[in-house]
Amino acid sequence: MKNKSNQKEKNCTILEKNRINEYICYYKIKNDEDGNAYYIKKIKLADESNEELAKLSNEIEVLSNIKNEYIFKYVKSSIKNDYFNIVMEFYEELNLRELINKYKNENEFIKEKNIYYLIKYICSGIKAIHNNNIIHGNLTPDFIYLAKDKKIKIGNFEVFKKLYNYNEYLLSNNNINNYLAPEIIKGENITNKVDIWSLGCILYELCTLDYCFNSDNIISLNNKIINEKTPKINLKIYDKEIQKLINSMLQKDPNKRPNIDEIYNIIIKYCDNKKNKKCVENEIKIIIEITEEDINKDIYFLDNTDYIDENGNKHFHNSLKELEDIKIELFIDNKKYEFKKFNNFFEAKEYKITLKFYNYLRDCSCMFYNCKNIKYIDLSDFISKNVTDMNHMFYNCEKLVDINLSKFNTENVVSMKNMFYNCMNLTNIDLHTLNTKNVINMSGMFYGCEKLKKINILNFDTKNVTDLSNLFRNCSNLSDIDLSLIDTYSVRNMSGMFSMCKNIEKLDLSKFDTSNVEYMDEMFSYCTKLTRLDLNSFSTINLKSMEEMFSNCRSLIYLDLSNFKTDKVENMKKLFYSCNNIQNLNILNFDMNQVNNYYQMFYNCYNLKTIKINKNNCALLKAIKDEEINPEILTNIE
Repeated sequence: MKNKSNQKEKNCTILEKNRINEYICYYKIKNDEDGNAYYIKKIKLADESNEELAKLSNEIEVLSNIKNEYIFKYVKSSIKNDYFNIVMEFYEELNLRELINKYKNENEFIKEKNIYYLIKYICSGIKAIHNNNIIHGNLTPDFIYLAKDKKIKIGNFEVFKKLYNYNEYLLSNNNINNYLAPEIIKGENITNKVDIWSLGCILYELCTLDYCFNSDNIISLNNKIINEKTPKINLKIYDKEIQKLINSMLQKDPNKRPNIDEIYNIIIKYCDNKKNKKCVENEIKIIIEITEEDINKDIYFLDNTDYIDENGNKHFHNSLKELEDIKIELFIDNKKYEFKKFNNFFEAKEYKITLKFYNYLRDCSCMFYNCKNIKYIDLSDFISKNVTDMNHMFYNCEKLVDINLSKFNTENVVSMKNMFYNCMNLTNIDLHTLNTKNVINMSGMFYGCEKLKKINILNFDTKNVTDLSNLFRNCSNLSDIDLSLIDTYSVRNMSGMFSMCKNIEKLDLSKFDTSNVEYMDEMFSYCTKLTRLDLNSFSTINLKSMEEMFSNCRSLIYLDLSNFKTDKVENMKKLFYSCNNIQNLNILNFDMNQVNNYYQMFYNCYNLKTIKINKNNCALLKAIKDEEINPEILTNIE
């Protein structure tokens, strides 16, 4: 068991470390086997280890009993070297604090409908906590994470315990005082209403992008929390009902605050009210009213669209709110619905959607964004000749199995970024009608299309494309890509282009012109079946970064990079990381004068037998020595 544990550690990489104090430390790690990231919370056991273990076991029991999609998932725990280790799932996406700062920096406010949905998801998580007699106790934007499906995950249960055993409230060193309830500051009895107070502060901050109570002085801050009235949001931007909700959650007397079920019901009532006129007027550009009894959920659909009316007049964002009638017909399960005004549809059941457009749309970015329950989209009558932007068009349509693009006119489209991102159930996409002559960005176009086995893009005109990063990333079943006609002269970024294509055994890139490429980070990472890779045609004269370029290419035995010019490269971190079957490597002309990071460049390359390098390349010699591998080093002989 001990060897197995050690081997497990060897297959994990520490990405980040955050020490809270001398007893608690957080790690972000990556499992080198599955490529997934996790959090590890390490807690040093005190002298009274039995008592400490009892407390920690209770925390683990609580974690394992919460089965909720809005709560960070508990993975496992262990005791080692006087530390209790708790492994939790990890999300790469930003947290709520970063989202708030993003809007603040861009001088924009968060849309009202988005605020309601965020609070709805947070409430769902808190309901699960409170229904298990648990206090979160550390609820702040820093520990609420936005997952890939745009829902949230609540983490960092720093101080919670079972309510019946909650005799005192312990503040962790990293708790943010701006969200503390008055009763905590005054040392009074603690209930789960402290989470309601924190939620009220968070709701206020989402509306104003600023703290509800703030001061540089902790004494002054505590005084404000205890004595000052709740500040007001801008009622010209947001509905007065939000202010009422904030006021109710920020009652100084915890007994007067609503419980989480009451708050949740208020939020649900709003989200299901498709006739909320203020939301419609402020947020929705094209609106569809669905009156069928069984269609009672909102759908994100046709948000952010521009169009040209039948008289040739252009209308840009927000213009549609002035119109009562738009010439678009909507068919759901072959039933025609009147086009009036609309709100969202991403939580709807699985419907077959057919749209007929009689107005010319210009911006289709995020058109079906996160419509994750739609299985079929028929766009055979879609007039797309004026469309310039299709980025994120079918983003996260994870149940989509078929798209009819047969009459797509894309001659004016400039961006197809993340167009089919995470369409994980698509087994085939007919792309022969797509005209890409003006496309500049194809980044992440097929990212996460896990069931695609073949992609035919031979008709693609890519002479203007500058970004192919993550183009096929995580197309894990893709086994055949013909790239012989792809023009890559203008491309600047190929990072992650084939990353996680775990079923590809060979790639013919002999026609690639890479003379202008600056970034090849993770370009072939986790191509675990790739056995042959001929890059002799590659020109790397402008290359700046190669981080993890061949990381975890575990089937590569020989790699010749002797033609690579790397005098501009600054980053070679984990370049050959875990290429554990590579035996012969030729990097004779590698120049590392500009490289400032070559951490774990040859990590786990324990089968490397021969390596060709320049005899004067001291940095390379050091990188080899650092990883404690002993290949035969062949140098250029003059």
